[in-house]
Amino acid sequence: RDFPLFCAMALPQKRYYRQRAHSNPLSDHTFDYPVSPEVVDWPSLYPDHSGEGHKVRFLDVGCGYGGLLVSLSPLYPDALMLGMEIRVKVADYVQASGDSL
Repeated sequence: RDFPLFCAMALPQKRYYRQRAHSNPLSDHTFDYPVSPEVVDWPSLYPDHSGEGHKVRFLDVGCGYGGLLVSLSPLYPDALMLGMEIRVKVADYVQASGDSL
């Protein structure tokens, strides 16, 4: 059987990552919430921008699937952007989307 040399990973489908619109941040999630920004391992989140002087320029709290930040990224290609979402399935979808690129 012939297989192509390069097989692209399929993008995840949103229908498998649906969750209620509202989420209780005090419920049992799998997220580890940092106590302050100083304890976050920022270089692991932004490996290409971990030097001094790099600051997050856009913050989207409750970013959902990240549509706003995705739309802003071509306009500000060098800006660091951070999206925060507490709904576990939505965050899982965004992570899977990033992993498939």
